[in-house]
Order: sequence, then structure tokens, then C-alpha cells
Amino acid sequence: MTWDPDTKRAYLYGGESDDKDPYMWEWAPYFERKPAQVFEVRWPYAQVDPSAELSSLEVVWTGEGTSYRETSNGCEALSGFQISAWSEGRWKLLENQSEPTNGSEELEWQSEDLIEIQNIFHGPADDKSLHIAVSTSGLSGCGPSPASITSDYVEVTVGYRLPAE
Repeated sequence: MTWDPDTKRAYLYGGESDDKDPYMWEWAPYFERKPAQVFEVRWPYAQVDPSAELSSLEVVWTGEGTSYRETSNGCEALSGFQISAWSEGRWKLLENQSEPTNGSEELEWQSEDLIEIQNIFHGPADDKSLHIAVSTSGLSGCGPSPASITSDYVEVTVGYRLPAE
């Protein structure tokens, strides 16, 4: 195994393919990635009439996040976090808290946009799910310790209308 400081990757040779040729494995530690916590809300668990139409969605998250950014003077710690939702095959940023915080903070996002809500609640009609990710605002690419996210409280409120009888 060897470490390449230019690419910031470790390389390992070994293993065999069907041709008996050795493989070269590449591992990137992904310093640039953010830590995140993902929460899933499954609509069937609410035991609401399946014909109900979603009308509003609100997400409240309380916690704190710390990340780092590289500056000319070295690494600088940053506080801040963001809420994203899985929508249309990608993570969509819903709300961002990038101001310095002292301890736990609350972040809230809400929508009454029916198309947006339908895109955020994804999956088959009888098993729709909502995936919310909370992550640090900055990256964890430098610093004395890795970036972190701490959740104290999560609340998801879904408004819906039952069809007229």
C-alpha cells in the first residue's frame, strides 16, 4: 500500500480478476465530504387514509454543526448547518444556517408548494417516504478534528386534506 500526497489517495495492489491479473485499489478518504445525519419519514406509518392529499410540510431541526475551511493562516473552524431533502434524484438544499452560533440552534423550513411537497415525498403511492439530511455548512477538509453534526431535536409536520365524501 502507498499514499500519494498529490492526489490524497491510498493505493493498494492485490486481489485477482478472472484473468488472474492483480487489481489496483484506490481509496480516497473524502476529506472534502460533509458529515450528515439522514432522517426518514414514511407516510404509511402515519396511518392516514391513502387518498389524503398533502398540503403542507414543515421541518424543524435543533442542533449544532462544526466544520473547517482552509485559509491563508491555516484552518478556521466554522459553525453552521443546513437541511436538505432528497428530491428528484438529488439532495435539494432547503435551509442554511451559516451565521456563527453558540451552542445549539434551531433551523426551520416550511412549504405549501404542492409540487415541491410531492417531489420531496418520493416513492410508490402506497409507500411514500421523505428523507431529510442535516449536514455541516462547510467541509471537513482541514482542521485538528473532523467536522461534526449534533442533533438535539427533529420534528416533521405534514398537513393534508381528506377527500370530500
